[in-house]
Amino acid sequence: MKIDLDEMKRLLNVFLESPKPYVTITELGVIDSADDSDKVIAHLLLMAENGFISSLQLETGFDSLGLRPSYGSSGVRWNFAVRPIRLTQSGHDFASVLNQRPVFERLKEEAQEAPVALLRKVGSALTEKLLKEKLGLGD
Repeated sequence: MKIDLDEMKRLLNVFLESPKPYVTITELGVIDSADDSDKVIAHLLLMAENGFISSLQLETGFDSLGLRPSYGSSGVRWNFAVRPIRLTQSGHDFASVLNQRPVFERLKEEAQEAPVALLRKVGSALTEKLLKEKLGLGD
């Protein structure tokens, strides 16, 4: 499955828009969107692997996020437990990058296939450049 920056941005924004310092699997739409749950889960796991989300104890494994895979003849089935999940500082930073409209559009158009680590690095550089221009700071 390819990385979908729109989905990544949507998930990160659920955290940002929450009045609490955490959200749950339910709030992220995993349970409500059964047809798209694989897509949501894939992106949640990518976010955990890249240090964007964690449990309240700063853990990023399946169980700490409330996900439990089970295996059967029809493939992987996901079982869900409602546990608090938080956005890490890295997650806040990446969400900020993706919420800069010109940066987000440019990443989608020109770097959609890049690894997440590179998207983070390039996105941060573009965001820094835009902010410096807005503040009238030159290099």
